[in-house]
Amino acid sequence: MCYVNVLTLRKEEKNKTLRIFFPSFCSNDPHSINEQVILDVRTKYKNSFNLKNVMMWYTHIIFGLLLGLVSLRFIPQSHPLLYLFFVSVAALLPDIDHPHSFINQRIAPTRFVSHFLTHRGFFHSLFPVFLLYLFVVPLHKDVALALSLGYLSHILIDGCTKSGVNLFHPLGTLRLQGFIKTGSLAELVVFGFLLVGVVLLTF
Repeated sequence: MCYVNVLTLRKEEKNKTLRIFFPSFCSNDPHSINEQVILDVRTKYKNSFNLKNVMMWYTHIIFGLLLGLVSLRFIPQSHPLLYLFFVSVAALLPDIDHPHSFINQRIAPTRFVSHFLTHRGFFHSLFPVFLLYLFVVPLHKDVALALSLGYLSHILIDGCTKSGVNLFHPLGTLRLQGFIKTGSLAELVVFGFLLVGVVLLTF
């Protein structure tokens, strides 16, 4: 006799439930469960239901601004506010690989990336930093610098978390890993210090 398995996953942060219907399988026991299929689906969808390894968007922006302000001391810009704007936007870009990130919740077309790539994979490596610069620099050198710096800031601050990042994914395994637990009091403390740094560099 053939049955269809149903796995229910609950997304606690929004109190939503996703029901996934597995392909039917045959068994004499109507209560039997294909544990391997369930394991595979849990692994596939775990990033969609887990925000614990996603650093807060405001932490990324404030760290991007800090690096942007520091860079202005060495590389003056004719339009510093626009430069810092591009840095801030780029500081959010790597999280397009997570369906529930701040940027994907506001720019729907970017969500398709999260269906093909895992969070903190390729988009959290150094390769997109170089590719972004190479593609944009022929159009505008300063914009290319701002976008690359903002993107890099995201990688660096994520590298300070317990989950860390693989800097050369998928070609290498050089990991950058720290002590900060995302979404915790420790991250708020770090955000506070970064905010102080931004204020001091602004005036």
